[in-house]
Amino acid sequence: MVTTHAAGISRRRLFAGSAALGALLGLPACGSDEAATPAAPAPGWSFTDARGVKVELPRRPERVVAYAGVAAVLWDYGVRPVGIFGPQRREDGSPDSTVGGIDLTSVGSAGEGYDALDFEALAAFRPDLVVTGMTSPNVMWVIGDDAVDRVTGIAPLVALEGYGAPAEQIVAGYERFARLLGADTHTPELMNARVRLNQATTAARTAVAAKPNLRVLVTYADSEGLSIARPSQFPDLLSFRALGLDLVEPDGGEQYYETLSWEQAGRYPADLILHDTRAFSLQPDQLTAYPTWIALPAVQAGQVGRWSAEARLSAGGFAAVLEDLAATVTAARDDVVS
Repeated sequence: MVTTHAAGISRRRLFAGSAALGALLGLPACGSDEAATPAAPAPGWSFTDARGVKVELPRRPERVVAYAGVAAVLWDYGVRPVGIFGPQRREDGSPDSTVGGIDLTSVGSAGEGYDALDFEALAAFRPDLVVTGMTSPNVMWVIGDDAVDRVTGIAPLVALEGYGAPAEQIVAGYERFARLLGADTHTPELMNARVRLNQATTAARTAVAAKPNLRVLVTYADSEGLSIARPSQFPDLLSFRALGLDLVEPDGGEQYYETLSWEQAGRYPADLILHDTRAFSLQPDQLTAYPTWIALPAVQAGQVGRWSAEARLSAGGFAAVLEDLAATVTAARDDVVS
């Protein structure tokens, strides 16, 4: 219960108040035989999502099922979904980075992975609302076009903005949505998170300014090759670039990545690599099996940092991202590639 708290390899690379508002009832006049004042209409709830679809409900939704990455952000604002879908655990049983601070023992699952929505489990949650995120203007996390009717046959569906805009804009949108679900966004904890975000932004900007020649490559890897992230499409990378970080923008490829065969992995030399930490991306210890990875200048220099294509874009979540960036940049040399 809410409390005040892609099909195909290219898609996988990208994804690679507890009580509803009560009716305000009129009170009968004391000692009068007059009929009670008629009840005022319930306040209702409405939201227009990133697709331009307006969802209207008679009351604020209490039972929410959300995509894992979206649920992780809402969790930071005190919203507790009854269920989640999408990536949740690694092969060893540990939480995937996508779920952030969610207590996986306290929420149910409507399917794990990017192509595995369990409609029967979704219906069993009796949701008032299903929430996911947009990966592009016409594509949602996990819920493909062929699944929309099945989902909306169970509960109304909302899709939130998630890509193609700076992180700060996405953070603000999530916070507004959390408030609509009953979250108190003025708690001391959340006020401190905003202070932390401001401090982390300053620290990251200072670290980047001290390394003006640092060239950074952002990657995802699988057995097919090395995928180079396109910074202009990712909220966190757009914000990194606004801080002055020199991020490689690949020349070709799809919307979010250019995928290089392992033979071509050295096309974009860089001083520092920020590599995807999500469970289905090969990790640096696994990549030692690929000679062209080992030969990359940043790898040879020991300059491989962390990145997630699904950054947790709450105030506290993005503060942690920027703190990590500041530490990584500070420790890196900017003369690895001449």
